[in-house]
Amino acid sequence: MDSSQGGIEFEPATAHAAHGIVLAQGPRFDVPGPMMRTVRDPALSLMALSGLDPVGPVMVEVPPVQDNSALTTPPALAGWRIGFADEYLRGGERETAEHSSAFLRALEVLRTAGAQLVPVSALIPDTALHFTTDLSNEIDERVAEHRLDALVSDEQSPAFHASCKTGYPGISLPLSNTGVAIWFYGARWARDSLSVLVRAYQKVLLQNDPVQGRE
Repeated sequence: MDSSQGGIEFEPATAHAAHGIVLAQGPRFDVPGPMMRTVRDPALSLMALSGLDPVGPVMVEVPPVQDNSALTTPPALAGWRIGFADEYLRGGERETAEHSSAFLRALEVLRTAGAQLVPVSALIPDTALHFTTDLSNEIDERVAEHRLDALVSDEQSPAFHASCKTGYPGISLPLSNTGVAIWFYGARWARDSLSVLVRAYQKVLLQNDPVQGRE
């Protein structure tokens, strides 16, 4: 067959008889160039050599899946540890801390914002003692003990507020129309982080409850 016309080239068996070499008559695959006229031709040749049925399914199209995990914005307070009193220690006695439903909803807002809530045992100072040589501070101790970023309480905590001395950050926000407030307390080294916490809390609160978030 004339290879100049782009077909498969056949060579007679007597082509190399003079040299003592006899080749079986058939197509030559060592010169594929002349067989290829278009880009489609080598694709068809490869399919034929692979043994796949050209009318059968060769591959299934899979829609691309985009990984957006790197683009997802983490919650505003992700990684923050915020403590709240679940029990008080008073004169060596333990008593369960009672919290209002409004405060429990505030805790849920903080949890929604990504904060990790940590229940702590808070010591209520004995007001009968008018002097003490103990220079410890309940806020500092609980923050250091539980590796906290802040403490929260409904109303003025009998344990934390008494320790909120000059230089200790403390911020109060009303809880809806309940007449109850939430207090945020920070250790003396908290600096401006408490303001960041409060702003994040208000932002999530505004998203969940626009009316309450503007109060």
